[in-house]
Amino acid sequence: MARRSFLNLTHNPFEAPREGFYPGADRKTHLDHLRHLSQWSRRILVVSGAFGIGKSTLFQELSNNIEPKIKAARISGSVVTSEREVLVALAQGFGIAVDDDMQVADIAILLQRYTQEQETDGQICMAMLDDAHLLDAGAIAKLISIVGQCPVRLVLFAEASIIGNVTRAAKQNEMEWFEIRLTGFPKVEVRHYLEWRLVQAQHRGRLPFTNEQIDVIATRSAGNPSVIDRVASEMMADMELGQMRNKTGVFPTRHAVLALMLVVLVGLTYLLVQPEHVVPDDTVILSDADKLRSTTLQETQLALPEQEISTDNGESKPLEVLHHEAVTTETSPKPVSETDPSEAIEAAAIKTEAVDLEAQALETTEVVEPAVTEIEVAEIEVAEIEVRVEQPAQPTWNETVGFNSAQWILRQAGDRFTLQLMTLSKAEGVTRFISAQDDPSEFAVYRVRGGDRYLYVITYGVFSTRGAAQQAADQLQDRLDGAKPWIRALKFVHNTIRGTPQD
Repeated sequence: MARRSFLNLTHNPFEAPREGFYPGADRKTHLDHLRHLSQWSRRILVVSGAFGIGKSTLFQELSNNIEPKIKAARISGSVVTSEREVLVALAQGFGIAVDDDMQVADIAILLQRYTQEQETDGQICMAMLDDAHLLDAGAIAKLISIVGQCPVRLVLFAEASIIGNVTRAAKQNEMEWFEIRLTGFPKVEVRHYLEWRLVQAQHRGRLPFTNEQIDVIATRSAGNPSVIDRVASEMMADMELGQMRNKTGVFPTRHAVLALMLVVLVGLTYLLVQPEHVVPDDTVILSDADKLRSTTLQETQLALPEQEISTDNGESKPLEVLHHEAVTTETSPKPVSETDPSEAIEAAAIKTEAVDLEAQALETTEVVEPAVTEIEVAEIEVAEIEVRVEQPAQPTWNETVGFNSAQWILRQAGDRFTLQLMTLSKAEGVTRFISAQDDPSEFAVYRVRGGDRYLYVITYGVFSTRGAAQQAADQLQDRLDGAKPWIRALKFVHNTIRGTPQD
């Protein structure tokens, strides 16, 4: 790879994904706490924080630095979301074989037996879930229930939206849990983080950012490392382009091309909008009759050879020049005392000749009107008919199946409640589930972002009180194979919908 001339770097370090683990801003303290599971007083731990704050980085570093006596199963919420998918992934992470037709209760029994055997042998089993906020509420409740029955530790790396589910599930199982909340870097840590990233790119020397630029990066990013990378990358690119221009002293090639194209465009525009004839400021304005005679004379001169007429002083002048002088003399007469009789006679002769030429031109002029064929008329009529044809509107996805859309949810009052049933990774699964229900109009669907893809959240009903929602949830459990619907206030659902592009 060719080296870049700016700062002698092989690449912009803030464009590439982070490599390694940044130990500042209490990140190493949190990592050490997570590694020593034997010292935990509580067996459920949640590492929470905003998107890009460093949860996945901490998850990866913990995976690479687990104590020898710990056996870990690593799961990603962006891959599995439902209760059965999560339990199967957990069993496979521990090396337990699971049959395709095995029920959820049977998988839970297998996990309980395995973890008890490992504890007898002095091993600690740990379940690690990244992007755990993407899991269904039923999956989170089942995991916490298994922790209450088995000697297993559970670590959830998730955004803060998971806290409500964990609190309810832990309360139902009479368990305690602990939260580690990751926050943005303070301003001094932003400087250290920038230096650390540059060292990764083999940079040696002073930090290329000024104190003012570092303040801007810290303010715009709020200390979030992923946003720090983006803002710093933009600044590095601007500085590199500026330095390259200073070295060469000329425009970059693409700027020169753009400038040339702009000049060509301006020239073409001038030619297109320029009037056919520009009248000089000192031209005498003619009457309508004079204009007609002048125009006819000019058209006749285009078809006839240029004629010259001798003047009194012996010079030969073109006919059009003399005509101009005659018109000027006629429209702007001199006082009688200043008029030369010979000039008047000459002007009259020229005017008579011009009138004769006008008559000849009018006799030979033939007006030809453009002809429009019947085929062209038919084509015009067909084009008009085609424009008027309107294609019937295609039904939307939710109209075809019969459920309500995200926009319908936004129209409901924010102080009401709904039941979140499940989150699916494919639209086909949503269609199959809702189509199998007796009344699809009781359901609604909206999208959330899960990593680099969209997930579909299915909700049920709108209830005026939490008690009414809880009563409906109890009745739904039998219809949904024992799944536990999650009661959610619509004001929080509205915030989620507004923050994610919908279908």
